[in-house]
Amino acid sequence: LDDELEARADRTHLIAAYHVPAYPAARSFSNTKNREVRRHWTPLFDAFGVDLVIEADDHAYKRTLPLLGGKPHPRGTVYVGDGGVGMHSLRTPADPGTGSIFGNRRAYLAHTAERTHGELITIHGNERTILAMDPDGLIFDSYRFSADQPHAIDATPHTGFLFRPEGYLLVVALLLGIAGYFGYTGWRRSQQPPAWATGE
Repeated sequence: LDDELEARADRTHLIAAYHVPAYPAARSFSNTKNREVRRHWTPLFDAFGVDLVIEADDHAYKRTLPLLGGKPHPRGTVYVGDGGVGMHSLRTPADPGTGSIFGNRRAYLAHTAERTHGELITIHGNERTILAMDPDGLIFDSYRFSADQPHAIDATPHTGFLFRPEGYLLVVALLLGIAGYFGYTGWRRSQQPPAWATGE
């Protein structure tokens, strides 16, 4: 793969396509095959400046942020997929964004959807456009990026800790702890005999 990419490194548009995603829409990020793609292939995509990667396998729509070294970067690679043409059974994808331990958010995602779809990718000069559309032709995601300009990085949600489920649990635990402390000290006081009964 590195020989093939090196031979094409001077091309304006460098695109790769394969099946198992490096950055899955729905399946576990830590699956063995996904990890192997990230271990062996994405460093080559970064090194040779691959612009766009088309992935499949997950049966849900996803578009990542431009990624370099696994993190958002204006000169990074955009990954789209993940195989949703003619599928009767779709998977529920993770949500874009960060800030939830119990939720299913992934920082590398820019847009996801649980819907049958196709991707129309057009190239005009230095411009590339990705259109994601359903079987009725409804466009539900679009992204344009250029070979000679930094890539736009979508703003994705970030939920503050106190507004996430784990934040609620922490507040409830603190309140229960406080209530338990005062309840216990009150009970201890109620078990002590009054001063007149002890002769004090």
